[in-house]
Amino acid sequence: MKYCFNCGFCLEDDALFCNSCGAKQEDDKLLHSNKTNLTHENFDNKQIPKFFIKGFIIGLGICLLICMVAVIIVLINI
Repeated sequence: MKYCFNCGFCLEDDALFCNSCGAKQEDDKLLHSNKTNLTHENFDNKQIPKFFIKGFIIGLGICLLICMVAVIIVLINI
């Protein structure tokens, strides 16, 4: 298995594009010539894929919107 160079999504070894972000993946021959290969063993586990960050921000926004609606409903009923 290998990981996307852009977002960290887990890919098949022969994938040309990322299924998550659509980024073109580098050719394995180019990877071997540069002596760098992003595999499970050397992938930086501290990197958070972009889609997790986007999902967190969207979820936080939805929670704030629900709280605001609840406060407005309570104020109207007083």
